[in-house]
Amino acid sequence: MKVLKIKKNKKIEEVTQEEALESASLSRRVELDTDEQTSSTKYLTLPSEQTYKKRKGCRFLLPILFIFFVLLIIGGVLAYNYVYLPYSRIKASVNDIEANANALLESFDNKDLSNIDTQFLNIKSSLTKINTELDQFEFLATFEYTKGYYDNFQVIRRVLDKTSSLMDSTLPDLKNLLKVTGFKVEKDDQMIITQIDPDGSAEEEDSAFSLVMKELPQYLALYETIEPKIIDIFDELEQIDPAYIPQIGGAADYTATLAKINDFAVEFPALSAQTTDFLRELPTIIGSTEPARYLLILQNETEMRASGGLLTAFGTLQMNNGEISDINLTDMWNLETYVSYDLGIDVGYRNIYGQHVLMERGCGAWYLRAQDAGIYPDLKLTMNMLSDYYNYANMYNPTKFPDYEYILLINNHFAETLVSLLEPLEVEGFGLVTAEGLYDFIKAETDAEENMGSAERKSIIKEIANAAREKFLQFEFKDFPNIIKTMIQSIQAKDIAIIAPNNSNLESYLEKYGFTGETVKEYNGDYFQLSEAQNCSLKINRWLRNEVTQTINIDTDGNITKQVDVKWWQPEIYQDAYYGQYDLSGNFSYRAWVRIFMPDGSGNINSDGYAHSGYLYYRPQEYYDDEMNKYISDNIIQFDHRRESEADPIPEQSLNISYMLPDNLNYNVTGNTYRLLVQKHPGKSWGEKNTIILHHDGAEYKVEFELDRDKVITYSDGIITVDNYNKSLDFILNLVDKVPWDKAED
Repeated sequence: MKVLKIKKNKKIEEVTQEEALESASLSRRVELDTDEQTSSTKYLTLPSEQTYKKRKGCRFLLPILFIFFVLLIIGGVLAYNYVYLPYSRIKASVNDIEANANALLESFDNKDLSNIDTQFLNIKSSLTKINTELDQFEFLATFEYTKGYYDNFQVIRRVLDKTSSLMDSTLPDLKNLLKVTGFKVEKDDQMIITQIDPDGSAEEEDSAFSLVMKELPQYLALYETIEPKIIDIFDELEQIDPAYIPQIGGAADYTATLAKINDFAVEFPALSAQTTDFLRELPTIIGSTEPARYLLILQNETEMRASGGLLTAFGTLQMNNGEISDINLTDMWNLETYVSYDLGIDVGYRNIYGQHVLMERGCGAWYLRAQDAGIYPDLKLTMNMLSDYYNYANMYNPTKFPDYEYILLINNHFAETLVSLLEPLEVEGFGLVTAEGLYDFIKAETDAEENMGSAERKSIIKEIANAAREKFLQFEFKDFPNIIKTMIQSIQAKDIAIIAPNNSNLESYLEKYGFTGETVKEYNGDYFQLSEAQNCSLKINRWLRNEVTQTINIDTDGNITKQVDVKWWQPEIYQDAYYGQYDLSGNFSYRAWVRIFMPDGSGNINSDGYAHSGYLYYRPQEYYDDEMNKYISDNIIQFDHRRESEADPIPEQSLNISYMLPDNLNYNVTGNTYRLLVQKHPGKSWGEKNTIILHHDGAEYKVEFELDRDKVITYSDGIITVDNYNKSLDFILNLVDKVPWDKAED
C-alpha cells in the first residue's frame, strides 16, 4: 500500500492513500505538494479548522447575496414604476401648464384670446393628471417614515382642487370682461379699433396694455372677488413640510422654491392690499375712464436751478387708457414772452436772496422769469409756480395754451433712462438716438444756426418724445419688469413728478406715494437738504460734481452741533465740441446759489460763503422760509471752472457751514436716538456722495452713501444706520423681483 506524507495542523504524518482520500472527502481542501527533490513523495496539506469554518460561511453568503440582488432589482422596478414614472409624468404636466400659460401671455400681447377656453382646459387637464398621479402614493400613509410625504401630497391635491375650482369660477367673468375690453375671446369676435392718428389719416389698433388700462377699475373689481381664494391657496401651500420633499431628478431645488413660495405667501395679503390701494387711483391718472390732460414741463439739469434744472420747455400731452397721445412741446421762452411782453402781465414772482444777486449781475433781473420759476428744491412748488404763468396764457389764448387737469414734470435724466429702454430709437427725419447720445442729439438741433430765434427751436424734443411713444407701444409682457422699475426709481429719485392741483383726493394719493417730489415740511428729527442753483454758467453742470460731509458732535449734555462741508470739482477738459457749453472767456465762470436747509430753531450759524463768493459782494444770509418751513443759510459760490489740458489741476471750490440744532432735538431729550433726514436735490442724477461722521462718548461712527433718493440716518447706542425714506413704492419693486418673469421669455 502506498504511503503518503500529509501536513495536518502543522504536523507531518504518514497515512495511507485511502486515509488521505477519506480525509479529503470531509469537504476539506487537500493540496498536493510535490517535492522536486524526491519525486516519489507527495505532501497533501489539509486546511485548519478555523479556515474550514470561514469557507463554509461563504457557501451560505452566496444565496443571501443572490436574494439581495433580486430584491434590489425588484425595488428598482417598483421605484421606477411607482416613483420615477409618476414623477416624470407630473413634471411633464407641469411643463404643459407652463407652455399653455406662456401661450396665453403671447395671445394677450396679440389681443387674440380666442383659444382661452382650450388653454384653460389644457391647464385643468394637466392639473387633473397631476392629481391622478398622486393617487399612486397612497401607500405612503401606511409607513411611519413616509407619512410626511403622504401628508405633503394631500396638501398638493387640495391646492390643485382649489386652483381648478378658481379657474372654473373665474373664467366666465374674465372672458366677459376681456370681450368688453376689446380682446378677441371667440373665433368670430372682431378686435376693437378706437385710436385715431392725430392727423385723422388712419386708424390704429389699441395695444393690449391700453385695452386693459381702459377697463382697469373693472379688472380691479374682478380681482377683489378672487383675492380671498388666492390667499386660501397660499395658506394651503404653507402646510407643506419641507423635510418631506422627494429628492428625485434634481428635486432638491424644490426646497428652495418652496421657501420662496412660503415667504411670498406670508407677504401676499399685505402686498395684495397695498397693490389694490395703489392701483385704485391709477385709472384717473392714466385716463382710463376719460382722457387725462397734462401740462408738461421739461427740465434741463445741465443748467441747474434749485428745483433741479432750468425749465427748458413746456407743452401738453394727453393720456388715453394708459397710453400717451401726441405730445406738443415748445421752448419755455415762448411762455415767458407771451405772458410778460405780449400780455404785459406781472405774475408777481421775484428772484430772491442769492439768486437775485446773480441774476442782476449777468443773466436776468429782479423779476422771476417763467424758466427760472424753480427757486425751491420742491417739485410741487415748482409746478404750481410755473402753472401761474401758464394759467394767464391759457386764460387769454386757450387754443395755443390748452386746458389741463394734471401737471407732469420730467428732467433730462428721466428721458435718458427711458431712451435706454428703447434704444436705438429711430426719429423720423433726424436719425438714430441712444441714451448716451441724447443730450448731444438734442443740442445739435436746438443750437443749429437755422433754428436760432425760432419758436420751434426745441421741436426736436417733441419728435423724440413721439418716436418714443410709438416704440413704447411695442413692448411685450416680458418687458414689464424694466419698465416698472424704471418708473418707480425715477419717481423716488425725483426725476419725474406729478400733481393734481384741482383734485384734493388724488393729490393726497400722489403725496402718499411720493409722486409730487415735495420737500418734507415736518420731520421728527434733524433735517438736511443742499439746494444748488447754477446761474449764468452755460451748461457746465453737465460735468460738475460735488460731495457733502456732515460731522455731528453730541456732547455730554446731549447738545448737538454740526459741521457741513461741501466740495465741488470740475474734471472735464475743454474740447471744441463744447463750444457754447463750456466757456473759455471767463465771462461765465461757475456761479451757484447754494442754500443749506436745516430744522427751524437752529442757531449759532457760521458760514465761510463770503470767502468763496468771488467779487459779488454778497454775504451769507440766515432766515426762516415759510414755504419750506425750514431755517436756511443762504450763500453764493463762484470759481473758475476752466481746464484746458490734462496738465491743468482740476478746479475745485468748497463751502463750510456750522450750526447748533434746536433744544427739542437734544440727544437726551429724544430718548438717546438721533435721526437725520437727508433729502436728495432733484436733478442730481449721478447720486451725490454723502458722508456722515458722528462723535459721541469719545467714539467716532462713520457711514458713506450715494444720495440716489431721500435717506434717513439713525444713531442709537453706538449703532449708526442708513435707510431709504418714504418706502411706500418699494413694495412694487419687491413684487417685481418675486414674479417669475423669466417664464414668459421661454
